[in-house]
Amino acid sequence: MVATSGFSQDDPSNPGIPPYPLWMIEQQSDHTFVEVGAELGLEQESVSRAVLSQDINDDGIVDILVTGGTEVATVYLSDGCTADNWIEIFGPDNSLVRVFADNQLWTIHLTKTPGMGESKPASVHIGLGDIETIDWIKIDVPWMGRRSILGPIETRRSIYLSP
Repeated sequence: MVATSGFSQDDPSNPGIPPYPLWMIEQQSDHTFVEVGAELGLEQESVSRAVLSQDINDDGIVDILVTGGTEVATVYLSDGCTADNWIEIFGPDNSLVRVFADNQLWTIHLTKTPGMGESKPASVHIGLGDIETIDWIKIDVPWMGRRSILGPIETRRSIYLSP
């Protein structure tokens, strides 16, 4: 998700901040990207400044908090609207997470600062589609080395690892 508003508030020729769309960029199977925010009902006339993503209501689906330049923050709560499987992993900041399932490997940087000015608990959220079990999870913690969890690991859950 991308906040796209301009910073023209102090420009004397443009006394207001013009509204811009709030973009949701979705990766396609051919590795291209398509903007789907409008069809999902996201603000298209917004003065958005930052976007935070986190599962606020603990239903396993990422929710979105958008802060604005001239308006109060907007929260987009999921309603558990997906039948797709997922895994969420919490652990030490700056770790490298590898998840292997159905002959596919996901490698993601686990961080508490995933975007500009954003801070949240160090976590990764991985959409798995119709995959129901995970073969293994490996986490490389910079000051501790590698930790592994061997499967089968059920999906649609959060895993919390402490150092």
